[in-house]
Amino acid sequence: MTERQGGSILPRPVVLALILLGLPAAGAADPAAGGRIFFYFDPSAGDQVDRAAALHRLTRDLPGVEWTAVTPSRAPAPGMAAAILAELLSDPSTPRTVIPWLRARAAGADHLLIERRGETFDGLGTEAVEVLQAAGLDPGPGPSTDVDVTTWGKVKDLFQ
Repeated sequence: MTERQGGSILPRPVVLALILLGLPAAGAADPAAGGRIFFYFDPSAGDQVDRAAALHRLTRDLPGVEWTAVTPSRAPAPGMAAAILAELLSDPSTPRTVIPWLRARAAGADHLLIERRGETFDGLGTEAVEVLQAAGLDPGPGPSTDVDVTTWGKVKDLFQ
């Protein structure tokens, strides 16, 4: 009356109950655990594009994370597909909790919103790593800053 699976012995009623209840298998990722990330930025502002790209790199391998780049216009966003703000606002599939955040976006600053486990976390694009950490997402090492990139460029120039 038992069944051997993966080195453990489970009584058949337990295995059947797990299947019927649709519980995730051991090690299966919970999609709600990752969350949804919305990042609003202006693709004509180089520093905002850099932050969007850095944040996308940091989060693309996190399990269960869904990424949505949002731009104010049809201007191309280098290296990523982006949704247009007006279209997201009129799309009935846009989560209700995101609508007020989207309506508050205006040209000027980039912003981040994370929906995770029924909670929302938001902040400026310059605070992206802190917002990720507050949401309980481990982004790993933070993105390089403008100072790091500029300093490295100057050091490289010295040795040429």
